[in-house]
Amino acid sequence: QDLFDSNNILKEVYLNNNKIKFIKDDLFMKFKRLKILNLQFNQINLIDEYALYYLDLLENLLLSNNNITNLNINTFNGLIQLRYLNLSSNFISYLNQNIFRNCRNLLELNLSNNKLKVIYNFTFFFLDQVRQIHLDKNYELVLRENSLDGLLSVKNIFISFQC
Repeated sequence: QDLFDSNNILKEVYLNNNKIKFIKDDLFMKFKRLKILNLQFNQINLIDEYALYYLDLLENLLLSNNNITNLNINTFNGLIQLRYLNLSSNFISYLNQNIFRNCRNLLELNLSNNKLKVIYNFTFFFLDQVRQIHLDKNYELVLRENSLDGLLSVKNIFISFQC
């Protein structure tokens, strides 16, 4: 924690390939100018509800290859400038319908290689800027009739099914 106390001018933080297990609520509180946060290839299984809340200038969030199973409804609340979100290769099985409600500038969302079973109606409703969405390698995935509603600008949807 002390390491980050005076680093409020950093724009990029790379903490990938460590053994980080959880992200506390106040860890990134002073990173007001952060644009890129790379937490890939750790052992993260818990992100406190408001751990990312203060990162309102964040554009790229990389959380792939961790042990994330569950995301709180407020996990991405406050990430109003987020453009790229990579949650691939985790163990996420459920997404709350409102989890992306404040990610209105998101252009690419990667949820591939998780354990997603169902994408509920209107889960992506607020993501009208998304151009690419990766849902591949979620082999038990069921899409509902209105699962993809809101993806008005999407150009590519990557989905694969196990045969």
